[in-house]
Amino acid sequence: MNFDDTPQEAAFRAEARAWIEANAPRHLEKELSEPSVGRIKLRSGDILTESKKWQKKKAEAGWACLHWPKEYGGRGASPIERVIWQQEEGVFLKLESVFLIGQGMCGPTMMAYAGEADKKKYLPKLASGENIWCQLFSEPAAGSDVAGLRTRAEKQGDDWIINGQKVWTTGAHFSDYGIVITRTDPTQPKHKGLTMFFLDMKSPGVVVKPIKQANGQAEFNEVFFNDVRIPDSQRLGKVNDGWNVSLTTLMNERMSIGARIVTGVPEMFEFCSKLMLEDGPAIEDRNVRSKLAQWAVKASGLKYTSYRSISALSRGERPGPENSIGKLVSASMLQGIAMFALDLQGAAGVLNEKDAVEAAGQFQSMLLRSPATRVEGGTDEILRNIIAERVLGLPGDIRVDKDVPFDAIPTKAPATPKKPRKVFVYAVAKGWVHSSIPITAFTVDQIGKQTGAWSTRISFNESDFTAETLAQYDVLVLDNTTGSFLDNPDDPEGTAARRKALLDFVRGGKGLVLTHAGTDSYHRGGQSLWPEYNKMIGGHFKFHWLTPQKVTLKIDDPKSPLTAAFGGQPFSVHDEVYTYARTRSRGRTSTS
Repeated sequence: MNFDDTPQEAAFRAEARAWIEANAPRHLEKELSEPSVGRIKLRSGDILTESKKWQKKKAEAGWACLHWPKEYGGRGASPIERVIWQQEEGVFLKLESVFLIGQGMCGPTMMAYAGEADKKKYLPKLASGENIWCQLFSEPAAGSDVAGLRTRAEKQGDDWIINGQKVWTTGAHFSDYGIVITRTDPTQPKHKGLTMFFLDMKSPGVVVKPIKQANGQAEFNEVFFNDVRIPDSQRLGKVNDGWNVSLTTLMNERMSIGARIVTGVPEMFEFCSKLMLEDGPAIEDRNVRSKLAQWAVKASGLKYTSYRSISALSRGERPGPENSIGKLVSASMLQGIAMFALDLQGAAGVLNEKDAVEAAGQFQSMLLRSPATRVEGGTDEILRNIIAERVLGLPGDIRVDKDVPFDAIPTKAPATPKKPRKVFVYAVAKGWVHSSIPITAFTVDQIGKQTGAWSTRISFNESDFTAETLAQYDVLVLDNTTGSFLDNPDDPEGTAARRKALLDFVRGGKGLVLTHAGTDSYHRGGQSLWPEYNKMIGGHFKFHWLTPQKVTLKIDDPKSPLTAAFGGQPFSVHDEVYTYARTRSRGRTSTS
């Protein structure tokens, strides 16, 4: 390409320069000249107000959206003339940042798919800055993989009812309109069954919630749709053909983002020229110079890649997948430059106060903003796939869900089948007339309901309470008659063995439930053994009272193992149930 101006281009440049010189908001020039990443903040005024004023002035003189047709608010200029204008506008071009999505992405989509009446109604106000637009694509479960979106639109007569959520929507909190992609037919594969609409952001049911970012700004938003009604006349493209419509938006998005990203190269050169290291100026260090040279080459490549895209536009071509290159390279370069600048600052790199660090904290701001830059408009992985498949012609990535109906795509890993839990219920006195056995039965019944799958064994034989037996079970339920067998002065050897078996069981991370009708129920000869119980086990486990429940227990299923344990006879009892639950074992949490 010949980058020298033709006579016509030179005349256009002179005209543009003269108008800008006479009309630009010079009172903002100093602030706009300061390096910035993300949305610009002004100390002397509101950026939104100042941007609208400058855009309106340009529109009235025919300098807004130069490449748009005149009937839609543009100038009908060539892509090259648009580049010349941007070069001459200089730092004042930053005031266009609030219109970037609307004019760079939504506008071209409206121009390609909206009806003529809607184009003439909405586009001139978008070009003049009277209205601001946003793009509603990304969702919590569908970021770079836009086709995985779940916001749905259902047809009701001549209207569509939209429900769902979008996220990371730039500028939604101050936007007047937006374009939104929805799922209208979940029975089709995910890239089909999508439909695009445009809507008023003040429509009933639209809720916008700003997201606070790490750098202190709030450019992004969550947007919720609750029964939002949109007329079919605001549909863009055919029903279920929204993916093809979205490609126009996405390609323009990546071109716009890639062309506008502040890479930090000029700021880095200036910073290294002023920064003094231990052995002299940073720019004289061979390692620093090597880094700067690499970034300068990349910046030059980005510029000429952008010019190639402009040439394609001048031939009437739609932005293609090659525009992913600019965004991929510039976003990672921004992050790399910011990280290197902080490394050069040493310990001061952790500070973020403008008056306390080199370069007024601009590289700290760059680093905090750079992750969002790498994600918005498609992650690095998505962009590399696009370049590999659609630019280089390499084999496509494996997509197992490509031809699967969207509503048949699993949303989570298959559930692991529950392992049956084996419960061992132990009580000393089978013939106890009090309520201890029914209460135990009730507890086991509750465990079964909570775990969903279990098998149980009820024993009254002291000889069953061994380490070998307990090792076969997951949960041990002790009835309130068992206190004496853990502290039997007539059987010290058996007592020691049973205590060890119990401690080994609970130390192994298994569940322990103690049931009783009061704290004195674990007794020996009228003397409460609960303090000893608590002392023995409480050194390893913490017990808590659960809320006592008034229960009416009735077990009358003849097939129930609980009924069988009590001679096959139905019975009922009314009592207060208390359950101790083990909650912590040497720092490991577990409940039973």
